[in-house]
Amino acid sequence: MWRILLFLLGTLALAFFCIFLVEQHGLVSVSLGSRAYETSLPVGLLALLAVLVALYFCIRLLVFLLRLPLATFAMSRARRDAKGRTAISKGLVAVASGDLHAAARHAQAAERLAGHEPLALLLKAQTAQLSGNRVAAKEAFARMSEVADTRGLGLRGLFVEARRRGDHGAAHQHAAQAAALDVFLPWAHEATLMAQCQARDWMAALATLERNHRLGAMDAPDMRRAKAALLAARGLDLHDSQPQEALNAALKALKIDPGLTPAALTAASMLFAEGRKRRAVRIIETAWQKLPHPDLADAYLALYPSASTVERVKHIARLAGLMPDHEEAKVALARAQLGARQFAEARQTLEPLAGARPTARICLLMAEIEEAEHGMTGLTREWLARAARAPRDPAWVADGTSFPHWVPFAPESGRIGVLVWEHPPEWIEALPRPTNALARIEGPQPSLPVASEPTSTPPAPVAPPSVAAVVETGVSASAPSGQPNGEGEPARPRSVDEGAHAANSMGSDMGGILIKEQEAESARKARNAKEINELPLRRNEADFANLADRGNKADLANEAQLANEAQLGSEAQLGSEVLANEARAGAASANRIAPVTFPLERAPDDPGAAPASTKEIWRRLTE
Repeated sequence: MWRILLFLLGTLALAFFCIFLVEQHGLVSVSLGSRAYETSLPVGLLALLAVLVALYFCIRLLVFLLRLPLATFAMSRARRDAKGRTAISKGLVAVASGDLHAAARHAQAAERLAGHEPLALLLKAQTAQLSGNRVAAKEAFARMSEVADTRGLGLRGLFVEARRRGDHGAAHQHAAQAAALDVFLPWAHEATLMAQCQARDWMAALATLERNHRLGAMDAPDMRRAKAALLAARGLDLHDSQPQEALNAALKALKIDPGLTPAALTAASMLFAEGRKRRAVRIIETAWQKLPHPDLADAYLALYPSASTVERVKHIARLAGLMPDHEEAKVALARAQLGARQFAEARQTLEPLAGARPTARICLLMAEIEEAEHGMTGLTREWLARAARAPRDPAWVADGTSFPHWVPFAPESGRIGVLVWEHPPEWIEALPRPTNALARIEGPQPSLPVASEPTSTPPAPVAPPSVAAVVETGVSASAPSGQPNGEGEPARPRSVDEGAHAANSMGSDMGGILIKEQEAESARKARNAKEINELPLRRNEADFANLADRGNKADLANEAQLANEAQLGSEAQLGSEVLANEARAGAASANRIAPVTFPLERAPDDPGAAPASTKEIWRRLTE
């Protein structure tokens, strides 16, 4: 609306000015030397306006001609910068996607077109890191650290490269330079704090921690937890050299976190050394209520050095009563009861922990109780075997890693005061049944038949021996137990089942055998029966000797009994087969001699057909 009014007013003023010029009847005269030009006022004004316009265009043309080289150079530079930004953009995308060749190509283009740009240097450094060229990466980050706008980025790159090389001194130097900048860089302050912790400079670490909290890098709970851990670490370091400073640091840590175990141990030991036993007891009891730990139980007993074993049980029972359902309370009480030889009470204390899946220390403690009460029995060995596959005991855990001792910071992540006393994560399969512990640890155990007294059975009728008996006798006679056989290897006792299997395979090849002289065969039968009766005895003696070496007689008694029953059953079955074969052979022929036939591929004279012991058997049978 206002624009329309202004336009109308301007148009009206111009119209009035034109009317004013037209109504004027004067002349305008211009003299140039001897010449004079006269015209009316409106025409003179129009001519003057035309001259001014022409002069303006002439000046603009002259300026354009003068600025044409500069404009051409600026346009070329703009196109070059555009190409450089495009190369940087594509290069960063290639680096992020892991395309090394494209990243290297775009990095070269960016360095050629826009080498002064910080993003070009960053692309060059990241491409060098992707290709593994640490020297080029370090050079690019060093160039970035010299520029004010990219100094923080360059120092961080140099810090990362120094850590990868393992040069912790240079890494700490770069982090300190970055922390001294005007801008706040959290990574620099965290790296400086970690370096101070690794150097055990706890006072400098506390100052850095306070500064990080003021700058907003840490929350209040995290800062308090980290401060308590650093004070506890300072107390541990000064325990022997400066006891008073150690006590002050430990007490400050306990004010922040009363359940911090290392601080409680340091303060209790210092107070006990100064004669303030009651306060030491209160500190340990308070820490125990926050987080029970076995070191607290040991320190609690150390406060009563002259107590007897029964009195130690009473002291531990009082401490365990503060957290009666906790695992550490039961373990500490059971250890004290074991020391006092209260085996039934110790076993009853550990019963809730030994029921489902006890940890290794529970199994070992149960084994100690059984050994102290009954000696090295089968149950003791079973508990020892279960300890080998039991879940892991509680430990100091941080970032999925367990530590045998408390440390103020986690080496993996660098966080301070994050260690907790808990069960480490399980990565192995749990032991399904306690009875299979020894079998899982030592591998499959051989069957151990129990030696039985020889029974007085009536002699069998004189008849040709069975195939199984002949093979068993030949093996026993040619390669006795413990002596090398024909192949140069120690012969092992063969069971009746193995002999029968070998005899059946050989019998299928040779066809049938009939023996000529029954008197000689009866003597062989008696020798065979003697060998069969002595074979389990020899095997039992050898196996029980190996069993004595392993110390597993009690655990394998059941297996030996079962194997003995199976052995007796197989011997009975073999005896019935022998009688049946003898009856059939005696009824078939009494005075007939049949030729002995052998298949061509298994002839007894062939040196590669069978072992020497087997060929000796056939030679005796065919003579």
